[in-house]
Amino acid sequence: QMVFSMTSWPQLMTPAVFASSLIGRKFKDPVERLRAVFLICATKIAHVQHTTPGNNVMLSRQAMHFELAQTVNSMCSALGIECVVVQGHVRSCGEQDDNIESVVHTWNAVKVNDQWRFLDCQSAAKDGTEDLNIFYFLAPPFQLLYSHIPDNEKQQYVAKSMATAKAALLPLASPAAFAYSTLFNDFWLGMTRLSGLEVCELNLQVPDSEIDIVAFVGRNQCLAQIYWANNVRQVRVKAFVPSGEKHAMVRLYAATKQQTRRDIVSMELLWTVEIKLTEDYDNNAPFEFVGRFAAPKLIDHDLYVLEPQCKELGGGSTYLFRVHHFATKLSVKQPLVAVQSPSGRLTKLIPLGTDVNDVFKAEVKTMEVGKWRGVLKSSEQENWTPFCEWYCS
Repeated sequence: QMVFSMTSWPQLMTPAVFASSLIGRKFKDPVERLRAVFLICATKIAHVQHTTPGNNVMLSRQAMHFELAQTVNSMCSALGIECVVVQGHVRSCGEQDDNIESVVHTWNAVKVNDQWRFLDCQSAAKDGTEDLNIFYFLAPPFQLLYSHIPDNEKQQYVAKSMATAKAALLPLASPAAFAYSTLFNDFWLGMTRLSGLEVCELNLQVPDSEIDIVAFVGRNQCLAQIYWANNVRQVRVKAFVPSGEKHAMVRLYAATKQQTRRDIVSMELLWTVEIKLTEDYDNNAPFEFVGRFAAPKLIDHDLYVLEPQCKELGGGSTYLFRVHHFATKLSVKQPLVAVQSPSGRLTKLIPLGTDVNDVFKAEVKTMEVGKWRGVLKSSEQENWTPFCEWYCS
């Protein structure tokens, strides 16, 4: 409130004098002092691409990224807070872009409560707006490393630093990825380097049972399915490089289970991963995964289609349909799962046991042309709710 209620700007003060005389007198706790510095530099100073030589930040109230980081450093030093100016690159990728861009950037590392954390006032707000992204205030180093790459590996401030070139190849995270506590399981670059018809498989932890993960390559939806392993909720994403392309961007979004509209405009971007072909292969056969869509009535159920995972089914062929069901609440009982033909005929899938988290399966001969659906209901009294779709031609 002190920051936003400032009626006059001390343009004749240096950053150090300003911090010690105003912030230092009002706040004693180091975190509160840092919060004041962060808010002032993020909202009261315009962030610009160019300034005049010898720019006085306090006088002009404008700063380039390195000038802003120096201002933060001066204020922190005056307040007795250990601070470092970090030079490096920040990675970004627009939702319509085909490449991850890396641009020169400067931010700060501060030591508070014997731990190193990052401040990035420019990334938190643009052009003095007061609508801040608080992720960039005391961001944990291992989280910011997914987008901010220091030139000096020692300034990563993680338990085990990695080569700068290797850090630049990590998946690109947005702040929302950590707001939902998502995290990759054992990511390594080989997962994203494909040969011919190979499929990239990514596994992440998604502890929030209220959200689904939706993945796209370009405008085409990939296969993203929730499963549980060792009592940890996770998602497995499968994607491939489209025919005629050498590489592609896999984008992972968060959508609430109640959210029926699932286009990129209505969801939050979490992660961007680049996948590449390691050899020339221009003739990928047209392929689509089984269609997964929103099922708001199944909020207490996570479903993983084991097979068939291709969308196209051959007419007159016999398929083994297998679906793994996971309950998100202890009160959920074993449901009923079935495959519905285009005419509405139901073939119930048989559970392997009595456990609520069980695999349901049945062999079905696809004699009807049209849409085949996986459906579920919690009890005999309820209506069937679709959760996936195949097409038989």
